[in-house]
Amino acid sequence: MIDAKAVGTPASLPFVYRAFGVGVQSAFELPELQPDGSAAPELRILTGTTSRRTPADLNDVLFERAEDGSAYFCWPGIGSFAVERDGRIIVDRWGGAEERTTRLPLLGIVLAYALHLRGTFTLHASSVAIDDAAYIFLGDKGAGKSTTCAAAVAAGARLLTDDVVAVRAVAGEAPLVMPGFPQIKIERQVAERLFGQDVTLERLFEGYVKLSYRPPGSFDLTPVRVAAAFVLRRGAPGLARRLPPHEVFGAMMRYSYVVRFPGALGKSGEIEHFRTCASLAKEIEAFELGVPGEIDRIPEALEAAVAAVAAGRRR
Repeated sequence: MIDAKAVGTPASLPFVYRAFGVGVQSAFELPELQPDGSAAPELRILTGTTSRRTPADLNDVLFERAEDGSAYFCWPGIGSFAVERDGRIIVDRWGGAEERTTRLPLLGIVLAYALHLRGTFTLHASSVAIDDAAYIFLGDKGAGKSTTCAAAVAAGARLLTDDVVAVRAVAGEAPLVMPGFPQIKIERQVAERLFGQDVTLERLFEGYVKLSYRPPGSFDLTPVRVAAAFVLRRGAPGLARRLPPHEVFGAMMRYSYVVRFPGALGKSGEIEHFRTCASLAKEIEAFELGVPGEIDRIPEALEAAVAAVAAGRRR
């Protein structure tokens, strides 16, 4: 187990939310998430101490996994996080770190790992709903996942999630995307091109080029059936090709969130993860999608994606 000590008890956590299909109870406010007082808390966020490292010891992001699967994360200048198997996340925010800065890793990498411990498959991706079906955008860093997601929202799609995509995969049922929270991390010039010069953006932390954009209106937490996944490649807009099942499997493995942490799965977890990716490869249609660097041409790529899904439905 990870050496961490929480302050308070689950009964004393005043804030209750729902995100990624689970109830989240927190000791402090998480304004990015959707309040839901009726949600049964499955994850509990507490403050406390995780004394494995101190600021003087650390120059880079640290991840450690215990034998039972619990894990320790640490960010220089921000703080440390312990993710326990019982659903607790203990946050140790170091002095001087802004609360908003702490929430960035908490609601991204840390929450993705907590979902993994609960058996939820997560992808490092973005997703929108078009015609009540989920489009998942996959790709390496800089491929344009968030920008493509934002362009789709600007064109009328419904945001489901950015950065962490939680997929509920049940045998014999269509995979579902479980909506996260209404935020897209995007650069200012991109946001202004897509949403206008008066777009409202919030700083995530000092020196980080991306800002937070929150689409106006209510955020629907209803799970959405997966239409297709699209592996983004920089280039001329349009479909390069439909991926065969073995390449879909490779994409599920490559872009699953948990593989970002070396050793995070453990030996027994590797087998289960392999099976989950293989199952999803049979259920999810996937394509390679060219996405241009010119923002004004991204709608062409989205049109190609919608056309591919429509063609698949006719087969």
